[in-house]
Amino acid sequence: MSIEPLSRAGYERIEIVNGKQVSSALVSRLFLDADLVISLPKLKTHVQTVYTGAVKNFFAVLPLSERRRFHRLNRYERFSEAIVDLYSVVGRGVSLMDGIVGMEGNGPSTGRPRKLGVVLASANAANLDVVACEVIGLSQTRVHTVKDTIARGFAARFEEVQIVGDSLSQVSRKFHVPPRLLLRANPIIEGLTDIVLGLHGSAVEVHADKCTSCGHCRNICPVGAITIDNYCRIDYSKCIRCYCCFEVCPNDAIVLRRPFVRRVLGRLRGGKREE
Repeated sequence: MSIEPLSRAGYERIEIVNGKQVSSALVSRLFLDADLVISLPKLKTHVQTVYTGAVKNFFAVLPLSERRRFHRLNRYERFSEAIVDLYSVVGRGVSLMDGIVGMEGNGPSTGRPRKLGVVLASANAANLDVVACEVIGLSQTRVHTVKDTIARGFAARFEEVQIVGDSLSQVSRKFHVPPRLLLRANPIIEGLTDIVLGLHGSAVEVHADKCTSCGHCRNICPVGAITIDNYCRIDYSKCIRCYCCFEVCPNDAIVLRRPFVRRVLGRLRGGKREE
């Protein structure tokens, strides 16, 4: 047996019928030709999509160029729906989710480890996400990828999912979500809040002393807002707040920083501290 990258055989563009945000995507030929797919997602919260799990794990079948294209849909709802668009054509096989130690807070890269001691498995990745969200105390309507898969009929509501094994009460733990998402449940409210209180500010900040000029942030940025000049420099006039740079930085040199008023509102609504 050998381990091969999904890029080895190149990519093929496939049509996404009835996609809400995208009508096609480049997908790994190695994935498309596979007789059996076993997906291994990690149970964790996420700064852009609240939660990332089995459905979003299929994002890995895209090349970097396509991931950038998806991330240009930088609004939470639009990006989440694009993920479900992709899942509608590539979601298959068995998903085996590692929840032995999950992550809460500012995942997927700088959150806090949280011991759960569970492994979740399903032949329906969308249903697995429905159950996983219940395990960590997230409403079915709070995570837009989950809400959208239910609306499109890819997943059942939690009450309709058959669960085998430990009961929910035995394994559930309330997770803290990324604080900056506390005001994102309603895009109209968020937009008005930003206008009235001037809360946009600089969503990410670079710690130059930690930056090694590796270039991962520059390579992933979907709008070319990052240059490397001794250390990572961000052009905030171009930044769309997709947080890809924050996710991929291997040195924790890029951190989330919310303006003061939004941090206070987040704390009032039960969020954790952040920079």
